[in-house]
Amino acid sequence: PRKRDAGAAAPVPGRHQPIENVKVRAPSGAQAGGNDTAAEPASGAEASAAPAAEELPDRGAFEGEAPVEIPAAEAPGTRGAAPGATSAEEGSPVAEEEAPAAGEEGAAEEEAAPPKPRSLARIRLRPRAGSVAAGDQVVVDVVAEGAQGVATVNFQLRYNPKVLRFMPPAQPGPFLAQGGAPADVQAVESAEGGLVIVSATRAGSSGASGSGTIVTLRFVAVAPGTASFGFAAAQVRDPEMDPVPASFRVTNVEVHE
Repeated sequence: PRKRDAGAAAPVPGRHQPIENVKVRAPSGAQAGGNDTAAEPASGAEASAAPAAEELPDRGAFEGEAPVEIPAAEAPGTRGAAPGATSAEEGSPVAEEEAPAAGEEGAAEEEAAPPKPRSLARIRLRPRAGSVAAGDQVVVDVVAEGAQGVATVNFQLRYNPKVLRFMPPAQPGPFLAQGGAPADVQAVESAEGGLVIVSATRAGSSGASGSGTIVTLRFVAVAPGTASFGFAAAQVRDPEMDPVPASFRVTNVEVHE
């Protein structure tokens, strides 16, 4: 047994004593001869200067630091979507509908609105005298009242051929010639008598409106009695040949001796 030096410290139970003069085998190829070399013992100063083992910080070292937030996994189709927008998988569209431009809504309403109804054109037969003697002329005016956009007036005028006799030609009135438009009137008596077929037209793309005389007809009283005027097959049309609502009325003439 080896003797302990007098100045050496006594061993402390539970602690390992430094190993002195321990031979270690050099790594393979470290020396050509493969001889063993002795490691020199580290002095006490060198031992104390050796770095201490790295200690991991305990839990308290992380206290006070802000937690790191880990973003949740993004759902498919939601990258870049605005807040509140839902994905296409949920069935709600993300894009908003484009608002109509100013003025378009009002224009759509005007197109959908039904056309305003036309006013009723009143066509009247007005004799210039309600009673005449046999042999006198009977002059009647066919006039329009409250008309709008009238281009054509066609009618048949019945009368009592035993009391009256038609005297052509018919005279056009100023109503259809409004604004200097050319107007034409044709009046023809039927072969059987008692019926005058009248056609009054206005040229141009605009119709006549308001009130005025359409045509003037002349008869001769041949015998006492009632003239028995009456309209038949009457119609009023605009420049597009669309029908214009109209009413027709007559006033009779009495012929005396």
